[in-house]
Order: sequence, then structure tokens, then C-alpha cells
Amino acid sequence: GSSTTDGAEINAEFETFQYTKDDWATDTYWNDHYYMINLANHELHDADSLKLTDENSLRNVGEACFFRAYSYFELVKAYGDVPLINYYYTKTIDGIRPKSPAATIYALIDSDLNVASAYLPLNWELNSNNLYPGRLTSGAAKSLWAQTFLFRQNWSQVIALCNQVIASNQYSLMPDFKDIWQDGMGGAGKNGPESIFE
Repeated sequence: GSSTTDGAEINAEFETFQYTKDDWATDTYWNDHYYMINLANHELHDADSLKLTDENSLRNVGEACFFRAYSYFELVKAYGDVPLINYYYTKTIDGIRPKSPAATIYALIDSDLNVASAYLPLNWELNSNNLYPGRLTSGAAKSLWAQTFLFRQNWSQVIALCNQVIASNQYSLMPDFKDIWQDGMGGAGKNGPESIFE
């Protein structure tokens, strides 16, 4: 149901956390993020078991760490304490775990984004040509990491990481502000100079 407060329509079900366990929106949100986490865990499991240390494999590890951290950040923001699953599993029963405190989830997020920041490249350019527009970079990992510290009100870490992204000289403001909204095919804002992760 919905109600009106000061003329603004709100969804009382979500506003008061009174949704049911079978609500499709929350169920999908939860399941999709844990699906992403298990995909990342699979990648990390394979890289570890094969002892991969070449540059391309380490970049893949960085991407997996980023997406696992991203998924856990979304979950901890929405639900607080959530189950910590930092291993790959194939049997559903192996994915059933009790909740871990949000602080434990944030510790994994910090560890993952530290790895992602180290393994992801500054950019994907070759001869001044961006080979993979929109692909993850160390700047994307540091920006996400800064956001996680923002939610924890750790201002010094937020400032330090944002300063690192700025000092990388990989990003700049668009000359015309309205262009950032032109992100269709070939739009000026699509993976433009302001885009850190798109």
C-alpha cells in the first residue's frame, strides 16, 4: 500500500520495512547480488587454484574483487548484516550461511577493493586509443572504495582516495555540463571524461 506525507507519495511497505519475505523486488535484489558474488568467487577460485600470476589474469582477479565488493556494498547498504560467502560453491546448501556483522562485510569489501585498486590498470589505452571504454580501472575501484568509506563516515579515507583518483589525471569535467546527459550511442557523455565507471 502507499500513503502520502507532505504531498509526496511513498511506498509504506518499504518505508517501514514491512515487506514480506516473498516480495519479488527484494528477492531479486538479494538473489542477483549473491549470484554476482558467486560468479566472482568462481573466478577467484579458478585463479587461485591455477596459481595464475600473469598481468591479464591479475586484472581478471581485480575485476572479480571489484564486483564482489560492489555486490556486498549494495547488500550491506540495503540490509545491514548479511551472510558472508567468500568461497565458490556449486551445491545450494553450501551457500546457506548465517548473517555476518556489517563490519565483517566491510572488512571483505576493503580487502577486495585494495586488490582491485592494485591489479586494475589506470586505463585501457593503447597508442592513445581506449580499447575497452567503460571497462573497470583502478580509478573505478578507488571511487567505489571512497563511497564505502563515505557510508562509514571515515572522511580522511574518502578524501585520500578521491585525491588519488583526481591525481591520476584520467578524468576531467565536461566543458559543457549538459553533455554529460547525452549518453546514447555516440553521445558526448557516453564514457566521457567524467565517467569513472559506467
